[in-house]
Amino acid sequence: MVARAESDCWRRCHRPTPPTQARKSFRGTLTSFSPPPWRVIGGEMDRRESPKRKPPKQPFPGESSGEWRQATARQAALCTLHQLDPSTPGLMLSLAFRLPCETDVEALKTSVLRLLLRYPALRSVFRRGESGWEVCTPPCNSVPGNDHWSAETLPPTASEKEAGDALRRFCREVPALDSGALFRAHLVTGAGGVFLAVAIHHSVVDLWSTGLLASLLGLFYEEETGGEPAPFPLPRPQDGQAQEKARRGRERSLPYWSALYAAPTPPLRLTSPPLAGSAPAEGPVLARESVHLPIDLGPERTSALAAAAKAHHTTRHTLLFAAQALAAARAAGVERLPLTMPQHRRSASTMTVVDFVSSNYVLPLDLRGATAAEIVRAVGGRIREARAHQWIDFDELALHHRADVAHLPEPELSLVVYEQTPGAPDSTAGVLLGTGVLRSGPLTLTPVFGLPSVGPLPLVTALAEHEGRLVGRLEFDPLRCTPRTAEQLREELVTAVDDLAGPPQVKVRRVRATAAPKGEATPTTAASAETLAERVGETWARTLSLPTVGPDDDFYTLGGHSLLAAALARALSVEFGVDVRPGDVMNHPSVREQSRFIAECLDAPGGRSGPAATSEAIRPALRRPLHAFASDASLSSETRDAR
Repeated sequence: MVARAESDCWRRCHRPTPPTQARKSFRGTLTSFSPPPWRVIGGEMDRRESPKRKPPKQPFPGESSGEWRQATARQAALCTLHQLDPSTPGLMLSLAFRLPCETDVEALKTSVLRLLLRYPALRSVFRRGESGWEVCTPPCNSVPGNDHWSAETLPPTASEKEAGDALRRFCREVPALDSGALFRAHLVTGAGGVFLAVAIHHSVVDLWSTGLLASLLGLFYEEETGGEPAPFPLPRPQDGQAQEKARRGRERSLPYWSALYAAPTPPLRLTSPPLAGSAPAEGPVLARESVHLPIDLGPERTSALAAAAKAHHTTRHTLLFAAQALAAARAAGVERLPLTMPQHRRSASTMTVVDFVSSNYVLPLDLRGATAAEIVRAVGGRIREARAHQWIDFDELALHHRADVAHLPEPELSLVVYEQTPGAPDSTAGVLLGTGVLRSGPLTLTPVFGLPSVGPLPLVTALAEHEGRLVGRLEFDPLRCTPRTAEQLREELVTAVDDLAGPPQVKVRRVRATAAPKGEATPTTAASAETLAERVGETWARTLSLPTVGPDDDFYTLGGHSLLAAALARALSVEFGVDVRPGDVMNHPSVREQSRFIAECLDAPGGRSGPAATSEAIRPALRRPLHAFASDASLSSETRDAR
């Protein structure tokens, strides 16, 4: 009997824990490090007691005392772009969703504010100090919730289009860096539904973080509506050994990047340079909307890419990057070009961090290989080298190591391939491209429209796998790239995918330099002059947001002013590859006169046309790339003069 009793006791003590009980125990352990729950009463956040939680045993994770500290290189680069042109697409990461009509609005509001309290990065503000850009994270008790949350009720007769316009207007508003709020949420009720828009300045978080925020929003909402407490996986602090490893990596990486940029790399010249000081002097700043060209590679090409990656002993991302490079080379007519590759730089300790951890690398590529295998081998080798020396990124070189490198290329074109984000719902990538529904906890988020841009570069290709095929878009800044150039790049991308997905040893079509793109020959006949006038009129109408513009319509009668003259001069310069300045628009204030002026520029001896001369032809002293503004003094003086 004694032996049997001891056996029963042993079984009770060593009985395996049921899965549900283990999960609850694990979640309860994680919630001991979670922030305190909050309720919104009268516009302020008041603490409430919850029987589900124990008081936290350690300070709020990542809490800041409100002191100013040095911003990271990537944050400084984005803040500099904001100062040069606050309306640049991609500075705001914005999403708008349709929610179920039965959504508890108060629980949703509390969930959004808990995101704000959980992640200090969302409360950040920036300023320009003596040694560069600085960032400050105000403590929780000094953050007014009303600055980060707003609500709008539409009349019962409002249409869904009016709700979409209200959401789009909110997502386009660019906040001030020094006063914020750089993380904002806006709720719109009416028009037969409930809509939520979230807008975050890109200097606060990277694209990876948006999936984590969407996932945690659903978990918070589940808890606020009576569900289980939401878990909080905390990042492991970086120990001294990891910091020493990072320091050695930086010392080893700097000579590599210095040697890589020792020789000048010609720019792509598919876009025009950024314009300094193009934001309006007063009123709210609205971000320009990038233009999207849809891309659908289909199930056949997607399967062929997977098979080709296996044949080349590489990854699908490397093949897509090589196809993007080949397409850009064919569109620009060059064999050596720079291409931007984003790198999330996540590790086991930062996989669930909501902050800006991503970085960019501008890789000079040589595409003089004759076969698909040679091109993929060259591109894949450069990618592996860059990842081995990722301790220093391009933005850090541009802002802090300008003296150590001879020639920094200009970032113009980037490829973003959405992969599964650990900790985020499986459908996050599809939602960001507008191809799916995001389900997080009890919340079902249907996108009204996707991100206006994935980054501030003028040309970006974004792809994600959805239902067995690669889909996405080619997005471009309408003030820095023409629709014709973007359309040509998209067509070349599909052709390059077919070339590289074929047999490795088959020769691909070589890159051939072209003097001018199709339809941009010198207007020596009456027919070509008439075509030129039509293209000028189309450029005027597109830039001035008018349906049509007559040949004798006056620029000032149409509402033109100095800022529109600068925008129109830029658009004409990019469209025709000639140097058109704002004064030329004011001195030739009609489509007919402007057409004659452009024809004279194209016919003039030594006149430059075509994409190969576009960048240098329209680059005055103030239109300089980001890395030219390495010193704070030169940036502040030149920007002040430009304004």
